[in-house]
Amino acid sequence: MNIFVFGSNNQKDHIALKIAKELDNGLSHNFIESSDPIDFIYESEIFIMDAVQKINKVTIFNNIKNFEDSQIGSMHEDDLKYFLKISNKLDLNHKVTVLGLPMKGNYNKIKKDVTSSLQSLPNYAYQ
Repeated sequence: MNIFVFGSNNQKDHIALKIAKELDNGLSHNFIESSDPIDFIYESEIFIMDAVQKINKVTIFNNIKNFEDSQIGSMHEDDLKYFLKISNKLDLNHKVTVLGLPMKGNYNKIKKDVTSSLQSLPNYAYQ
């Protein structure tokens, strides 16, 4: 299973990339660094991990509308929200799950919560 990870190397929204790099060897799926929603246009099930503003805990968004209403980490990720909105309107039938990570907080706790969240999802087995 592929997990598309958004973020940049700037201090504000690098958390998803940093955690993905640390967890990459322990999970049975692939973390794919992404900066463009076109990377997963042909996927029927899309799993995204990204830093999200104004949340204080790791949050799973299963409803595209809820994610569209949130504030994502960086400007280039506005493309992601736009892509999801258009996909929904065109009825492209993408099953989208977004694992939102808070941009501030205790790093080790966030990492632990990401691991727990991934373990709790079907098809995301921890090795």
